[in-house]
Amino acid sequence: MIRIVGATLLFFVRAAAQQLTVELPAIPGIELVGPQSPEFETLVTQIVGPERPMGLAASLPFGVIIRNKTSQGIAAIDTVWTVGDQILLNAADQMFGRPILFVKPDQAVLAVPAGILQNPRQMRIFSDGRIEGHRLNNFRNPGNVTISVDAVVFESGQFAGGDRYGAFERWDAQIEAPRNLATAVLQKQSSQSIGEIASWLEGLAAAGRRPLPAEAHASETILAAVVLLGVYRGEGEAALYSRAKGIVDAPVFPLHR
Repeated sequence: MIRIVGATLLFFVRAAAQQLTVELPAIPGIELVGPQSPEFETLVTQIVGPERPMGLAASLPFGVIIRNKTSQGIAAIDTVWTVGDQILLNAADQMFGRPILFVKPDQAVLAVPAGILQNPRQMRIFSDGRIEGHRLNNFRNPGNVTISVDAVVFESGQFAGGDRYGAFERWDAQIEAPRNLATAVLQKQSSQSIGEIASWLEGLAAAGRRPLPAEAHASETILAAVVLLGVYRGEGEAALYSRAKGIVDAPVFPLHR
């Protein structure tokens, strides 16, 4: 039995009243099943179980099942929600450093604004019992929404799709920016004091208090600086250098067109 837990019905009814158009993907082997399909609820339950906490219940009218009917695992999926020319959300979810989460051949996953859901354990992202958050801010009265899978990256690193929304640049920056920043930290280790390095990181991280730059590498550098600064403040100098070295030494996901 499906149970909607603590649902705020006003949001849910409004969301359910919206029209969702599922755009057929141009990527061979990628299949989409939207909420209008009689299969949808059954597939959702198979993937995440029967519970429908508030955040999930509010998200499902904008969700889509993604089936991988290719011969490779999928390491990244760019799911995009639009109304006309307006982008409500460009999710660009990637699992480059977590091969266990690659979407396997013949596997189905649930894409909602909050992210890609593969199993009931991931339902904990909705455990706060709230609708707020979960990347739903633009979905309260959106009108007629179109959902599409614009691009994917296979486990080989091969990028596929139209790249209408800049997914390749964003994913490339998520790989390269943290490595470049960590390399710079280790280079500064031999010539600057930890105070100087921390001040430099603080200057980079401070930009995150404003809207992030549109340029992908700049925004990912800011996010990486926030992470490294957090390591230094929470665990100290040695931990900062250790984390930086770990980033530099980690295998590089072979993203390519």
